[in-house]
Amino acid sequence: MPYTFNENCIDCEKCAERCAAGAVIVLRDGGHIRCEVDQDLCVSCGHCGYICEKSAVIDDKGVTAVEYAQQKQPKRIFIMLGSNAMAGTDHSSLEESYRELVSRLMGACPNAEICCISIT
Repeated sequence: MPYTFNENCIDCEKCAERCAAGAVIVLRDGGHIRCEVDQDLCVSCGHCGYICEKSAVIDDKGVTAVEYAQQKQPKRIFIMLGSNAMAGTDHSSLEESYRELVSRLMGACPNAEICCISIT
């Protein structure tokens, strides 16, 4: 599923920092920063969309990852914590990112069981 950025993007670069596949590319043109998804590198995990506080990452139907979860109302949501996400970032920042993600998902899917799985 191809992901793109909409007009809500504030160029915070959190998506690029957290993309384990390295698919979010930050383009700098003078004083302007813009993010893009390299579709050849993207593994469609959706993590960029889940961590985006501004709902700026959308799929090919214009839906954000949290909106998708909200529409589906799954019984369980699995979040995979891979060691790639830990590369080049401090652990407190990564922990805060996952706390935000779980909080947003709990708000969107209040009856879902959220399971965090660690992969090393």
